[in-house]
Amino acid sequence: MSVALHPERREHSSNVPIAVETAAMVFCWSFSFFLLHPVPTLLYFPLEHRWGFDGTPQGLAMDWYGRTLASLLLSAVGGTLAWVLMRRRSPVSPEIQDGGLGATVVSLVFVVLVIVVTSLNRHLVPEPLPPWYLPK
Repeated sequence: MSVALHPERREHSSNVPIAVETAAMVFCWSFSFFLLHPVPTLLYFPLEHRWGFDGTPQGLAMDWYGRTLASLLLSAVGGTLAWVLMRRRSPVSPEIQDGGLGATVVSLVFVVLVIVVTSLNRHLVPEPLPPWYLPK
């Protein structure tokens, strides 16, 4: 039994890397957007052991989980959309695939720079621990 793809499907399988690159770029750009533009997102409150959608949290809260989840969902939508659109056309040339890879690398560098710049500008002041908190 052969596992080779049908010739017509083999042609279109070369478009899968474009969809993966698109998903990676959408993740990078959406993660950067959520870093630069604070929007209400899923927050985790570790001291209270709860999740919430608060715009401006009171107390200790972590927004990384919500930002990452939203970016993953958007990248899944973007990658799926690119895959569906690429299935309807002929396979792309290697030059276009290389250009997509270059754009993905630029997106990754951009998101790293955004993370570094936003981290440098933060002057975090810790809030006092609640009176009921007892360290173990």
